[in-house]
Amino acid sequence: MTLRTRNRSLIIFIILSFLCLGFSFAALFYQVHTGNFEQIFGCKFLSFAGLSLFEPTDKSVIFGLLFLQVYIPVTALFLYFSFEKTQSTLIILFAIFLLGCQFQIAKLFIGLLNYKMTFSLEYLCLGKTSIMGKLLALASFFLIASEAKDSRKLNIEMDICILLVSCLVITIAVPLRTAVPSKNFGITLGYTTIVNTLGLITALLTILTFLVSYRETEEKVMIKLLISYCHIIVGFFILTSTNILWCIIIGCVLISVGTHLFLSSLHKMYLWD
Repeated sequence: MTLRTRNRSLIIFIILSFLCLGFSFAALFYQVHTGNFEQIFGCKFLSFAGLSLFEPTDKSVIFGLLFLQVYIPVTALFLYFSFEKTQSTLIILFAIFLLGCQFQIAKLFIGLLNYKMTFSLEYLCLGKTSIMGKLLALASFFLIASEAKDSRKLNIEMDICILLVSCLVITIAVPLRTAVPSKNFGITLGYTTIVNTLGLITALLTILTFLVSYRETEEKVMIKLLISYCHIIVGFFILTSTNILWCIIIGCVLISVGTHLFLSSLHKMYLWD
Protein backbone atom coordinates (compact mmCIF):
# COMPACT_ATOMS: atom_id res chain seq x y z
CA MET A 1 0.00 0.00 0.00
CA THR A 2 1.47 3.32 -1.06
CA LEU A 3 1.65 6.29 1.28
CA ARG A 4 -0.88 8.23 -0.79
CA THR A 5 -3.39 5.37 -0.78
CA ARG A 6 -3.04 4.90 2.96
CA ASN A 7 -3.50 8.61 3.66
CA ARG A 8 -6.57 8.80 1.45
CA SER A 9 -8.01 5.76 3.22
CA LEU A 10 -7.39 7.42 6.58
CA ILE A 11 -9.05 10.65 5.45
CA ILE A 12 -12.14 8.74 4.32
CA PHE A 13 -12.25 6.89 7.63
CA ILE A 14 -11.86 10.12 9.62
CA ILE A 15 -14.75 11.74 7.73
CA LEU A 16 -16.98 8.69 8.22
CA SER A 17 -16.08 8.40 11.91
CA PHE A 18 -16.98 12.05 12.52
CA LEU A 19 -20.27 11.47 10.70
CA CYS A 20 -20.91 8.48 12.96
CA LEU A 21 -20.06 10.66 15.97
CA GLY A 22 -22.59 13.26 14.91
CA PHE A 23 -25.21 10.62 14.15
CA SER A 24 -24.72 8.89 17.52
CA PHE A 25 -25.16 12.10 19.52
CA ALA A 26 -28.04 13.20 17.29
CA ALA A 27 -29.83 9.91 17.99
CA LEU A 28 -29.20 10.33 21.72
CA PHE A 29 -30.44 13.93 21.77
CA TYR A 30 -33.52 12.99 19.76
CA GLN A 31 -34.42 10.19 22.17
CA VAL A 32 -33.87 12.49 25.15
CA HIS A 33 -35.83 15.38 23.62
CA THR A 34 -38.82 13.25 22.62
CA GLY A 35 -38.98 11.47 25.97
CA ASN A 36 -38.23 8.08 24.44
CA PHE A 37 -35.08 7.76 26.54
CA GLU A 38 -37.04 8.01 29.79
CA GLN A 39 -39.64 5.59 28.46
CA ILE A 40 -37.02 2.98 27.50
CA PHE A 41 -34.68 3.25 30.49
CA GLY A 42 -37.05 4.50 33.18
CA CYS A 43 -35.01 7.62 33.98
CA LYS A 44 -33.95 10.92 32.46
CA PHE A 45 -30.56 11.11 30.78
CA LEU A 46 -29.52 14.36 32.47
CA SER A 47 -29.99 13.12 36.02
CA PHE A 48 -28.27 10.88 38.53
CA ALA A 49 -31.27 8.58 38.57
CA GLY A 50 -30.47 5.21 37.02
CA LEU A 51 -26.75 5.74 37.54
CA SER A 52 -24.57 4.01 40.13
CA LEU A 53 -20.84 3.65 40.55
CA PHE A 54 -21.00 0.01 41.64
CA GLU A 55 -24.38 -1.25 40.42
CA PRO A 56 -25.00 -2.39 36.82
CA THR A 57 -26.95 0.23 34.84
CA ASP A 58 -27.82 0.89 31.21
CA LYS A 59 -26.56 4.46 31.54
CA SER A 60 -23.06 3.13 32.25
CA VAL A 61 -23.14 1.19 28.98
CA ILE A 62 -24.21 4.31 27.11
CA PHE A 63 -21.43 6.41 28.65
CA GLY A 64 -18.83 3.76 27.78
CA LEU A 65 -19.96 3.52 24.16
CA LEU A 66 -20.15 7.31 23.81
CA PHE A 67 -16.59 7.61 25.10
CA LEU A 68 -15.51 5.01 22.54
CA GLN A 69 -17.34 6.90 19.81
CA VAL A 70 -15.47 10.11 20.66
CA TYR A 71 -12.18 8.21 21.00
CA ILE A 72 -12.36 6.85 17.43
CA PRO A 73 -12.30 10.04 15.28
CA VAL A 74 -10.01 11.91 17.68
CA THR A 75 -7.45 9.09 17.59
CA ALA A 76 -7.80 8.68 13.82
CA LEU A 77 -7.23 12.41 13.32
CA PHE A 78 -4.13 12.33 15.53
CA LEU A 79 -2.92 9.22 13.69
CA TYR A 80 -3.20 10.96 10.33
CA PHE A 81 -1.46 14.22 11.22
CA SER A 82 1.29 12.51 13.26
CA PHE A 83 2.25 9.96 10.59
CA GLU A 84 1.13 11.62 7.37
CA LYS A 85 4.59 11.27 5.81
CA THR A 86 5.59 8.01 7.48
CA GLN A 87 5.53 4.80 5.45
CA SER A 88 4.43 2.13 7.91
CA THR A 89 1.93 -0.70 7.73
CA LEU A 90 1.26 -0.37 11.45
CA ILE A 91 -0.62 2.88 10.86
CA ILE A 92 -3.28 1.37 8.61
CA LEU A 93 -3.52 -1.73 10.80
CA PHE A 94 -4.20 0.41 13.85
CA ALA A 95 -6.86 2.19 11.79
CA ILE A 96 -8.48 -1.23 11.30
CA PHE A 97 -8.59 -1.57 15.08
CA LEU A 98 -10.40 1.79 15.17
CA LEU A 99 -12.78 0.43 12.53
CA GLY A 100 -13.50 -2.47 14.86
CA CYS A 101 -14.23 0.03 17.63
CA GLN A 102 -16.61 1.85 15.29
CA PHE A 103 -18.49 -1.36 14.55
CA GLN A 104 -18.94 -1.86 18.29
CA ILE A 105 -20.90 1.40 18.45
CA ALA A 106 -23.73 -0.50 16.73
CA LYS A 107 -24.70 -1.70 20.22
CA LEU A 108 -25.48 1.88 21.20
CA PHE A 109 -28.39 1.92 18.74
CA ILE A 110 -29.68 -1.43 20.00
CA GLY A 111 -30.16 0.30 23.36
CA LEU A 112 -31.24 3.76 22.22
CA LEU A 113 -33.76 2.44 19.68
CA ASN A 114 -34.93 -0.33 22.02
CA TYR A 115 -34.26 -3.17 19.61
CA LYS A 116 -33.66 -5.66 22.43
CA MET A 117 -35.85 -8.76 22.13
CA THR A 118 -37.52 -7.45 18.95
CA PHE A 119 -36.24 -10.25 16.66
CA SER A 120 -36.09 -7.67 13.87
CA LEU A 121 -33.66 -7.59 10.96
CA GLU A 122 -32.19 -4.35 12.33
CA TYR A 123 -31.50 -6.06 15.65
CA LEU A 124 -29.70 -8.93 13.92
CA CYS A 125 -27.66 -6.63 11.67
CA LEU A 126 -26.56 -4.41 14.56
CA GLY A 127 -25.68 -7.48 16.63
CA LYS A 128 -23.63 -9.00 13.81
CA THR A 129 -21.87 -5.67 13.23
CA SER A 130 -20.79 -5.48 16.88
CA ILE A 131 -19.47 -9.05 16.71
CA MET A 132 -17.33 -8.22 13.68
CA GLY A 133 -16.01 -5.21 15.58
CA LYS A 134 -14.55 -7.42 18.30
CA LEU A 135 -13.06 -9.78 15.72
CA LEU A 136 -11.41 -6.88 13.88
CA ALA A 137 -9.99 -5.50 17.12
CA LEU A 138 -8.31 -8.82 17.95
CA ALA A 139 -7.18 -9.66 14.42
CA SER A 140 -5.77 -6.19 13.66
CA PHE A 141 -3.40 -6.33 16.61
CA PHE A 142 -2.30 -9.84 15.65
CA LEU A 143 -1.28 -8.42 12.27
CA ILE A 144 0.40 -5.46 13.98
CA ALA A 145 2.48 -7.88 16.05
CA SER A 146 3.33 -9.91 12.94
CA GLU A 147 4.36 -6.86 10.90
CA ALA A 148 6.08 -4.85 13.65
CA LYS A 149 9.61 -6.01 12.82
CA ASP A 150 9.13 -5.31 9.09
CA SER A 151 6.70 -2.41 9.24
CA ARG A 152 7.71 -0.73 5.98
CA LYS A 153 6.57 -3.48 3.59
CA LEU A 154 4.22 -2.24 0.88
CA ASN A 155 2.35 -5.42 -0.04
CA ILE A 156 0.02 -5.40 2.93
CA GLU A 157 -3.22 -5.25 0.92
CA MET A 158 -3.58 -9.03 0.64
CA ASP A 159 -3.11 -9.49 4.40
CA ILE A 160 -5.76 -6.85 5.08
CA CYS A 161 -8.18 -8.44 2.62
CA ILE A 162 -7.69 -11.86 4.24
CA LEU A 163 -8.27 -10.29 7.67
CA LEU A 164 -11.48 -8.56 6.61
CA VAL A 165 -12.88 -11.57 4.74
CA SER A 166 -12.02 -13.96 7.58
CA CYS A 167 -13.73 -11.75 10.16
CA LEU A 168 -16.76 -11.37 7.91
CA VAL A 169 -17.07 -15.14 7.36
CA ILE A 170 -16.80 -15.86 11.09
CA THR A 171 -19.35 -13.13 11.85
CA ILE A 172 -21.84 -14.63 9.40
CA ALA A 173 -21.20 -18.18 10.59
CA VAL A 174 -21.59 -17.53 14.32
CA PRO A 175 -25.25 -17.98 15.36
CA LEU A 176 -26.97 -15.50 17.64
CA ARG A 177 -29.20 -16.29 20.60
CA THR A 178 -31.59 -13.40 20.03
CA ALA A 179 -33.83 -14.49 22.90
CA VAL A 180 -30.96 -13.89 25.35
CA PRO A 181 -29.83 -10.23 25.16
CA SER A 182 -26.53 -9.46 26.86
CA LYS A 183 -26.15 -6.96 29.67
CA ASN A 184 -24.50 -4.36 27.41
CA PHE A 185 -27.03 -4.07 24.54
CA GLY A 186 -25.35 -6.85 22.56
CA ILE A 187 -26.69 -10.26 21.56
CA THR A 188 -25.51 -13.46 23.21
CA LEU A 189 -23.53 -15.68 20.84
CA GLY A 190 -24.06 -19.32 20.11
CA TYR A 191 -21.02 -21.57 20.65
CA THR A 192 -19.84 -19.07 23.25
CA THR A 193 -17.09 -21.33 24.60
CA ILE A 194 -15.60 -21.93 21.15
CA VAL A 195 -15.70 -18.24 20.19
CA ASN A 196 -14.18 -17.12 23.50
CA THR A 197 -11.47 -19.77 23.21
CA LEU A 198 -10.56 -18.61 19.70
CA GLY A 199 -10.42 -15.02 20.95
CA LEU A 200 -8.17 -15.99 23.85
CA ILE A 201 -5.87 -17.97 21.54
CA THR A 202 -5.61 -14.96 19.19
CA ALA A 203 -4.73 -12.66 22.10
CA LEU A 204 -2.08 -15.09 23.39
CA LEU A 205 -0.61 -15.52 19.90
CA THR A 206 -0.39 -11.74 19.60
CA ILE A 207 1.55 -11.52 22.87
CA LEU A 208 3.81 -14.38 21.79
CA THR A 209 4.45 -12.74 18.40
CA PHE A 210 5.50 -9.48 20.06
CA LEU A 211 7.90 -11.42 22.31
CA VAL A 212 9.36 -13.32 19.33
CA SER A 213 9.84 -10.03 17.47
CA TYR A 214 11.62 -8.59 20.49
CA ARG A 215 13.90 -11.62 20.71
CA GLU A 216 14.78 -11.38 17.01
CA THR A 217 15.30 -7.61 16.87
CA GLU A 218 16.26 -6.86 20.50
CA GLU A 219 14.43 -3.55 20.17
CA LYS A 220 12.80 -2.34 23.38
CA VAL A 221 10.04 -0.71 21.37
CA MET A 222 8.56 -4.19 20.84
CA ILE A 223 8.02 -4.52 24.58
CA LYS A 224 6.43 -1.09 24.68
CA LEU A 225 4.11 -2.09 21.83
CA LEU A 226 3.25 -5.26 23.75
CA ILE A 227 2.45 -3.29 26.91
CA SER A 228 0.35 -0.81 24.93
CA TYR A 229 -1.51 -3.71 23.28
CA CYS A 230 -2.40 -5.19 26.67
CA HIS A 231 -3.72 -1.82 27.87
CA ILE A 232 -5.70 -1.14 24.70
CA ILE A 233 -7.29 -4.55 24.27
CA VAL A 234 -8.22 -4.91 27.94
CA GLY A 235 -9.66 -1.38 27.96
CA PHE A 236 -11.57 -2.09 24.74
CA PHE A 237 -13.17 -5.26 26.08
CA ILE A 238 -14.05 -3.62 29.38
CA LEU A 239 -15.76 -0.73 27.58
CA THR A 240 -17.73 -3.07 25.34
CA SER A 241 -18.53 -5.84 27.81
CA THR A 242 -19.56 -4.31 31.15
CA ASN A 243 -22.40 -2.23 32.55
CA ILE A 244 -20.76 -1.09 35.79
CA LEU A 245 -19.59 2.52 35.90
CA TRP A 246 -16.34 2.07 37.82
CA CYS A 247 -15.30 -0.63 35.33
CA ILE A 248 -16.18 1.73 32.47
CA ILE A 249 -13.92 4.39 34.01
CA ILE A 250 -11.06 1.88 34.27
CA GLY A 251 -11.64 0.88 30.64
CA CYS A 252 -11.49 4.53 29.52
CA VAL A 253 -8.19 5.02 31.36
CA LEU A 254 -6.65 1.80 30.03
CA ILE A 255 -7.49 2.41 26.37
CA SER A 256 -6.35 6.04 26.60
CA VAL A 257 -3.04 5.20 28.28
CA GLY A 258 -2.47 2.29 25.92
CA THR A 259 -3.13 4.40 22.84
CA HIS A 260 -0.76 7.11 24.06
CA LEU A 261 1.96 4.52 24.68
CA PHE A 262 1.35 2.86 21.31
CA LEU A 263 1.52 6.09 19.31
CA SER A 264 4.50 7.44 21.25
CA SER A 265 6.32 4.16 20.57
CA LEU A 266 5.63 4.55 16.86
CA HIS A 267 6.96 8.12 17.08
CA LYS A 268 10.25 6.84 18.44
CA MET A 269 10.45 4.32 15.61
CA TYR A 270 9.73 6.73 12.76
CA LEU A 271 10.03 10.35 13.91
CA TRP A 272 13.54 10.88 12.58
CA ASP A 273 13.11 8.92 9.34
